[in-house]
Amino acid sequence: MIPCSWLRTYFDTFDPATTSSACWRDTSLARTDAEMQGVSMNGMTKHLAATFLSAAMLFTTAAQAMEIRQFDKMAERDQAEYVGLLVQSAEQVLIDEGRNDLQQKVHKLFSTTLPGDNMTVGQTEFERNLALLRVADVENAQKNPKDPRIEVEDAMVATLHKNHIELPDSFFTVNSGFKPKLPPQTKDVKKKDDKKKN
Repeated sequence: MIPCSWLRTYFDTFDPATTSSACWRDTSLARTDAEMQGVSMNGMTKHLAATFLSAAMLFTTAAQAMEIRQFDKMAERDQAEYVGLLVQSAEQVLIDEGRNDLQQKVHKLFSTTLPGDNMTVGQTEFERNLALLRVADVENAQKNPKDPRIEVEDAMVATLHKNHIELPDSFFTVNSGFKPKLPPQTKDVKKKDDKKKN
């Protein structure tokens, strides 16, 4: 778990105008095709991964959020349900904090679909952030196997932060009781699903 207060501090020092990473540009609900091309470990992403993992080591607690590697083993329907619950949970913790204005921004982000897109703006940004953090997590785990792993919630917090929505630390515990309903994906099933998409 990486506390939201730490993320706020980190991202407040990040200047999107001085980085080449399209992922972290502040475009709110707008994005371009160029931003969606490729997932690379450029300098910004490496720095982000190192910072996430360093902070995670400082704030180790009992696992309450889901590591990306656990998420990737779940069936696609369970993954979709989990992400849906993250969005609902983000909205609920904001309502609980008396921030209905931010809850409405989350709702808009995850219900607005741009012309020609299959996913909402929020889903697209979340998937991009998750992909970047997935690569960073794997690379760091190979170099430092004892470091804490990056969690799916970190991708959601990054997505919302980019859209000027700050979540309280309680967000990291809201889905701690989630239980997948379907058996885990096997590599064969995942390969077949990837072929169907192409």
